Amino acid sequence: MRTDPHREITQLRTDTDRRFKKVDQRFERMDKRFEQLRADMNQRLEQLYRAINTQTWKMIGGIGLIAVLGRLIERIRTLSGATWDRERNPMPVSIE
Repeated sequence: MRTDPHREITQLRTDTDRRFKKVDQRFERMDKRFEQLRADMNQRLEQLYRAINTQTWKMIGGIGLIAVLGRLIERIRTLSGATWDRERNPMPVSIE
C-alpha cells in the first residue's frame, strides 16, 4: 500500500511545527524566568549599592566632622593662650 508523498510531507511538517512550538514555549518560559531572576538581582544589587553608598558618605562626613572639630579645638587652645607640650602630654599643660 502506497501513501501519498504530499500527505506525508504535510504530516511531517505539522509534527515538526508542533514539536518546535513546544520547544519555543519552553524557551519562552525559561526566558521569562531568567528575566524575573535578572530583575530581582538588579533590584538587590541596587539596594546593596545604596546601602554601601549611604554608609560611605556617613563615614566621610564623620571623618570630616572629626577634622573640623580638631581644627576648632586647636584654634580655641591657641586663642586662649594655652601652651601645649605634644610630646609629653596630649592636653594643654597650662593656660596663661
